[in-house]
Amino acid sequence: MKFTVLSKKWGHKNIYGIKITSTGWYIRYASIGGDCNDRGEPYLYELLDKDYIEYPESLGDYLSFLWERSQRKGNSWIQERLNELSEWLISEESNKLDDAFWNESRIRA
Repeated sequence: MKFTVLSKKWGHKNIYGIKITSTGWYIRYASIGGDCNDRGEPYLYELLDKDYIEYPESLGDYLSFLWERSQRKGNSWIQERLNELSEWLISEESNKLDDAFWNESRIRA
């Protein structure tokens, strides 16, 4: 399965690999990744924080909800929900202020 995020830092989308495990998730992108709990901790947040990708505080709750239902619902249903979460994060990241906003040379006292 995959989890797509937008990195405004790099100006493109990143696709994280994500698998359901018996204890949570296995999440990987480039050289960062490994086994995570049902909330995606620690690697999902390490990846997001590394690229300054903003995410809602409740993201872990949504992932835990998906993980709890993974045995009953199947991979197709889980991927659809992951896509919905991805779209939400991409929308939030797309609407955040550009770095140029914080450029001190543009701020007038």
